[in-house]
Amino acid sequence: MTPHPTLECQQAPGARIQLILCTSAPCFNGGTCLPDPGDGDFWCQCPPGYVGPACQHADPCWPNPCQNGGLCASFDNTYKCVCLPDYEGVHCEANKDDCASNPCQNGGSCVDAINSYSCQCVSGFSGMNCENISDPCLGNPCQNGGTCIADVTQYSCECEDGFSGPDCTLGTTFDPCRSRPCFNSGICVVGVTGTSFYCHCLAGFSGTLCRERLALDPCLSNPCQNEGSCEADGKEGFVCHCLEGFGGTTCEQVVEETVDPCSPNPCQNEGSCELKHGEEFVCHCPNGFAGKMCEIHTSISTACDHNPCKNSATCVPLAEGFSCTCPQGLTGKLCEEQELKIVDPCEPNPCLNNGVCTYVNGNFTCVCWDEFAGPRCEAPVESTESSQTMSTESSTLEPAAPSFTSPQSDPSSSRTTPSSAVSTKTKWSC
Repeated sequence: MTPHPTLECQQAPGARIQLILCTSAPCFNGGTCLPDPGDGDFWCQCPPGYVGPACQHADPCWPNPCQNGGLCASFDNTYKCVCLPDYEGVHCEANKDDCASNPCQNGGSCVDAINSYSCQCVSGFSGMNCENISDPCLGNPCQNGGTCIADVTQYSCECEDGFSGPDCTLGTTFDPCRSRPCFNSGICVVGVTGTSFYCHCLAGFSGTLCRERLALDPCLSNPCQNEGSCEADGKEGFVCHCLEGFGGTTCEQVVEETVDPCSPNPCQNEGSCELKHGEEFVCHCPNGFAGKMCEIHTSISTACDHNPCKNSATCVPLAEGFSCTCPQGLTGKLCEEQELKIVDPCEPNPCLNNGVCTYVNGNFTCVCWDEFAGPRCEAPVESTESSQTMSTESSTLEPAAPSFTSPQSDPSSSRTTPSSAVSTKTKWSC
């Protein structure tokens, strides 16, 4: 296309150069190239979201990341939010707490707002920070002629007759008990008609107005303790009848029962019991009997004359024959036998190096750690393992010969020491 000759003549010498510069589309991301008539250059008008001389950079402030009216300032492909007063945070998202300093005084409650606060004052205080003390009776809140009585921040009303309520707003009928006519702490009760009253007197008083003092019943307050019964003595006093085990003026004391060692009679064979000091007693035996409790027949003398009991046992004559009282460790009719006692071969532990002793049917076996062997785990064994294991592969030894002390032991019983020992190989980790 041939340029219009007239248009070409009207163009200044540098205008053609500007047009040629914009024909190369130097602006990126949809930017518009505009010639700059001032210096013969051009500039790019960037669309929203892009910045730079050629609109080559994304605008970090598009769209605006700053909240609550904050201004976004971009630089070096990043941005910073300039917040309005009362907001803070990276994106101005947080409202500053104007109540943080607790500005409200005298118990007032602070309510936070945008760049401000307000105080909700308790009764009797006013001002921006509840700093002023107000007169609670200001404006006379008491109605119907009531008198307002101020108490710093609160008030109370003294109402005229015929009115009641916090502010004397409730109409009432005449109160015959208002003057408190009952004496001696008597209780005034309004009658059925509402215009009369009667007095309910406390104990010890009587009369229309409870003025008369009565003779008090000394048992009225139930002075006897521990379920004792009270009886007036006729002289303005009382007597307490206490239950068994209690004593004192008001049954307040616990009385220990005295034990009679002669009841029931411990003496045998019709012997008589005589009480001595404390719980001691003496039996007086009839002829033919002796012993502390008259339990020995003295007339039977032939059975124990030659003491048939052995091993220093004591012979006790009986009505028919005798009996032997054996020393400890002996048994039998004549105390001629020793009591059988099974000795535990695992007590004390015969196994060395922390081996575990097991006792079965009169024999014992040592359960050794892997580092030791032998019938009593006495021989060290070299091992490359770091963990410890126990083995029952040790030999069995015969226990020591049993001694005889108690017939109550069972030789056939088995026992394992300790209870956690097992008869199979068990691994114990350190």
